[in-house]
Amino acid sequence: MTTAVPAAPTDRAPQPDSAVLRWNEAALAAIRATRPAPPVAARALAILHTAIFDAWAPFDAVAVGTAGASWGAVARRTASQRTAEHKRAAVSAAAHQALRHLFPTRAESFDSLLTELGYALPGEGVLPGEDSLAVMKLTPNAAPAEVGMA
Repeated sequence: MTTAVPAAPTDRAPQPDSAVLRWNEAALAAIRATRPAPPVAARALAILHTAIFDAWAPFDAVAVGTAGASWGAVARRTASQRTAEHKRAAVSAAAHQALRHLFPTRAESFDSLLTELGYALPGEGVLPGEDSLAVMKLTPNAAPAEVGMA
């Protein structure tokens, strides 16, 4: 006897402006270009998405970053800071930093995506809106320097 699996909901349209999807596609492009071994590629995606989650978590009322409750409690943003733009800025800062460490030979493409999303490169000035700049400066480090894998 087989059990029918319900169809996936079709009322959810893709979100082309999702920062997470854009950075994920950048990571996949880097993997295709550099052709690392499958475990290395999987590790790179895990590091990227952990960095993204840890950058996003402080902007959620209950999420706790992967470093544990003490980190989440210290970094929790106020309700007024939990805006979509702040989340997008934090996610973009973390993804940019993580991918530059993971794929240094592709740094230019990650820099291009960051600027395409409307953010200045680190050290190059102000982002669109001082609040976003403050958010990116406060975003925890996405990945240690020694994770480079290019």
